[in-house]
Amino acid sequence: MCIGGSVGKGGGNAHDDVLVVQVLLTLNRPPGLPPIAIDGGYGEETGGAIVEFQARVQKQATPDGRVDPGGRSLAALRAGLVAGPPGALALRGIMPAANPARIDRYLAPLLAGMAARHID
Repeated sequence: MCIGGSVGKGGGNAHDDVLVVQVLLTLNRPPGLPPIAIDGGYGEETGGAIVEFQARVQKQATPDGRVDPGGRSLAALRAGLVAGPPGALALRGIMPAANPARIDRYLAPLLAGMAARHID
C-alpha cells in the first residue's frame, strides 16, 4: 500500500492517503483496541492512532504523529501486515478510490481466481 503525501501532523492529509493509513492502522491494531474509522478524513482519532502505533510498535520516545511516503512509520505499518490473500479491508487500502460495495462484490471471484492460479 502506497501513499503519495504525508499523513498526520503537518501533512497534506489527502483523502486517499489518509484512507490508506487508516486501513494500515486498523490492520495493525492489537486485540482489545477498537478499529478506527476508515473515512479518508484526518482528525483526532487518526492522529491518536498514529501516535499510539509509533509509541507501541516503533518504540518512539516522542512520536511525531506523521506517516511519510518512504518513511519508517509507513514501513513499520506495512511490515505488520499478515501474509495471505487480501480481505475486503486490505483491498480498500490497495484501491482507496474503489467503491466499497464493488470491493465486496468482486472479492470472492478475485480470491477464487488467485487460488486457482496459485497466487498468494
